[in-house]
Amino acid sequence: MNFSKALRSPVPRLVRARTTTLILVASLLCGVLGAQANGGAAIAQSTSHAVLTPQPREINVGQLLPLRSAVVTVPGGDADDYFSAHDLEKALAEDGVTISHAAGMRDVTVVLLRKNSPSAAKVLATSNLSFDPAMCDEGYILASVPGRVTVIGETAAGVFYGVQTLKQLIE
Repeated sequence: MNFSKALRSPVPRLVRARTTTLILVASLLCGVLGAQANGGAAIAQSTSHAVLTPQPREINVGQLLPLRSAVVTVPGGDADDYFSAHDLEKALAEDGVTISHAAGMRDVTVVLLRKNSPSAAKVLATSNLSFDPAMCDEGYILASVPGRVTVIGETAAGVFYGVQTLKQLIE
């Protein structure tokens, strides 16, 4: 699916995801200038109606998926990551998405992880992704497979900015 068409889709409350993996890598402050010099502007060229802030360095998007219910988890238990989780839950609820805190059926599970956790290492390895030095402390990776979106940041700032980008990808 063409990404610019996906962004203009009239279908409400959808999350853009690829059936295999959505990869979104962005960096702030330390990497923004380098990202634009190394192809970050290509996203704006290929998706003239899509503007994400901050501008991702890389994005691969597939189909739109319905999002009616979600759960947001913070396996690492970091207080700053819980703040990001609550921020995401609030935004989803405002868009009419049911937030589930109990086991059961839901469209998507959003997992907030730190780069150094074993779970993040597994997601990164499975997706063939890695953090590079240009990403600094505020970089993040969003990886999505059907039913699950993982936000990985090296620090609380990275997780927070990853969540902010994820919120922009939800219609």
